[in-house]
Amino acid sequence: MEIIYNQSKKCLILRLMGELDDHKAEKIRQMLKKYFLKHPSSSLIINLQKLKFMDSAGVGLILGRYNEVRERGRNVYLCGLNPQIKRVLELSGLLKHIAVFDSENEALSQEE
Repeated sequence: MEIIYNQSKKCLILRLMGELDDHKAEKIRQMLKKYFLKHPSSSLIINLQKLKFMDSAGVGLILGRYNEVRERGRNVYLCGLNPQIKRVLELSGLLKHIAVFDSENEALSQEE
């Protein structure tokens, strides 16, 4: 997992790689909780380009962060969805609420 904070656009970019299961989701949840305490005005971009697998814990992670970030009046964007991950998110209904872009740059441009 790689995390980048883009200060000029006040946006956290979270790049998820490999598999997102219950164990990893909890670690990410705790890390993001600490981050957003320090940077409450940040939007969130989640890049899923290199994510190979995601179960319901991953869906819950994204949904929970979406709710938290939106409560603060900021935005959540997804990018780089492969067909398998996109299908999981479609079935969950999340894609009806979260904007999806092909690249991080496209998502970042929404914060300008």
